Amino acid sequence: MLPDEEEALFDIHSGLYQKPGDIHPKLFNITHQTLNNAIDKGFGVVKWGDPDWEFINELKNNNAVFSVFKNHHFQKDLVALLHDKEGQAKPFNTFRKDSEKVIGQYNRTWLQTEHGTALKRARITRQFKEYERNKDLYANLRWVPSTAAHPREGHKPFYGQVWAYSDTFWAHHMPGSLWGCQCGIEPTNEKPTNTPWETEMVKPDKGLEGNPAHTGKVFSDNHSYQVNTSRAEKKKLFKAAEALNKEGYHQMYKSSKGGCIYKHHLHGTDELSDNMRTAKKLADKGDNVWLLPNIDPCTKVKELKVLREKLMPFEFMKNKLKNPDAFILNRKLAAEFKTNRANKINAIKREVKDAAKQANTVVLDIRSGISDHDLFRAIKGQGLNHSELENIWVIKGRKVIRMPMQELKKLKALPSK
Repeated sequence: MLPDEEEALFDIHSGLYQKPGDIHPKLFNITHQTLNNAIDKGFGVVKWGDPDWEFINELKNNNAVFSVFKNHHFQKDLVALLHDKEGQAKPFNTFRKDSEKVIGQYNRTWLQTEHGTALKRARITRQFKEYERNKDLYANLRWVPSTAAHPREGHKPFYGQVWAYSDTFWAHHMPGSLWGCQCGIEPTNEKPTNTPWETEMVKPDKGLEGNPAHTGKVFSDNHSYQVNTSRAEKKKLFKAAEALNKEGYHQMYKSSKGGCIYKHHLHGTDELSDNMRTAKKLADKGDNVWLLPNIDPCTKVKELKVLREKLMPFEFMKNKLKNPDAFILNRKLAAEFKTNRANKINAIKREVKDAAKQANTVVLDIRSGISDHDLFRAIKGQGLNHSELENIWVIKGRKVIRMPMQELKKLKALPSK
């Protein structure tokens, strides 16, 4: 069992995440990230400015909706295991053991199938998008037979048949519209075979209707997870999907004080572990922390402005050319995080100096044994050298000490809180 799954079980057993629309972020992320990894693998490396950049984000946003509906049913099945046949609450260890089969279904067997299907449909969708850009060279597409050792009968009527790229056939049928399908497509200038298909001789499996290249959805709204959900629950789940996935931002954590962490999928992986730990300490104090996308500082200014307008959800962030680690929403502060591990005054000074280049608020997470005296001496000495700085925050143990620069100028020692 994964640590995130165990944490989710503990929270559910404790009475949390039992209401419709209250989706556990760790369970959501397991599904969502697995499906998004399939998209990335199917499309390959796609950077901002590439033709499919926005389209891939649309696919991933719709993966979030699928993930929320799936985990809604997943959590309902887990909640049903909280009590025994007599209605008595089960001890956690009993609940945990009884949950293993359900977790195996949702997060192993079914998720593996969903990942494989998402990967197949992403690859075919990438081909469709490529052929769309080259339809002046190849106006038609041929259905390529399955490569499976034992192909099923489902798509055999389509083998070798040719339809125009613009034919509405491709809006209803495509390789990957049956679970486990291993058919393909290829461009051709051969004339269409005009094979009739309107009779629906082959119906897509439920949840695999439509062409993702047209719909922007790997899984359709006709999937059982969505169909078997009440209208009232759907409203709550769509809101949950929006909250858990805000244009590429995924909710990673929610504290008992209401603080949250949202991480963009382009946030730097090399600093993610440290930044998540820092963000969690702030969220535990009630702050809403958004870990921002890491934008190449060498990008030309014009491109940087356009990119930030696409990715930054905050109006007052869009035209700023710095590249902060985080935005603290409830305080409307852009912040740069620095983790201090060196027990030296010069290390603190260097961290403040580097952080000031990226944001007007510096958050120092102290994990060394530096004394309060030396820490304050370094912070004040270096901080006052940067007129653009507005705040320096210090995290030390469980304490978060917030010092506006105007206050720091007057201080003689590090505050206790």
